Amino acid sequence: MTSTGRYLVNIDLIAEGILVALLLVYLCYALLNAEEF
Repeated sequence: MTSTGRYLVNIDLIAEGILVALLLVYLCYALLNAEEF
């Protein structure tokens, strides 16, 4: 059961990392578009 627990935790951390990365990319993209206008 410990292995499955670690597996779920790893998935949660990876999902959180992906969300943070997408948020940073979105913010950078929005800033670049704002500078163009």
